[in-house]
Amino acid sequence: MPRTPLTLISSNTLKRKELTVYKRGIIMGKHLEGATLPLISRSLSVPPQTVRDTILKAVSRPNGESALRSSQPKYYKERDERKIVRFARLSPFLKYSDLQKDSGLTF
Repeated sequence: MPRTPLTLISSNTLKRKELTVYKRGIIMGKHLEGATLPLISRSLSVPPQTVRDTILKAVSRPNGESALRSSQPKYYKERDERKIVRFARLSPFLKYSDLQKDSGLTF
């Protein structure tokens, strides 16, 4: 049931988790057997839209695993990383600010 506008938001709502590969397999198996979306949804306690999305995106998931999420590109090179690690190993008790100063790198 949708929340009434301008009312308090309940702190008891749970954040939904990503489906496991096993649960995706069960959804696909039931779908291939001919079970309807509402039946699959009720039997697995999963929202109907999740079942629908799982079936639609099954083509892009060969092993039932989610695609990796893209991340922000690194703004330093592998060479810079090696330099920082080298300085950190030479003097492991340096503060981060001193480590940046000594290596000449800022990130």
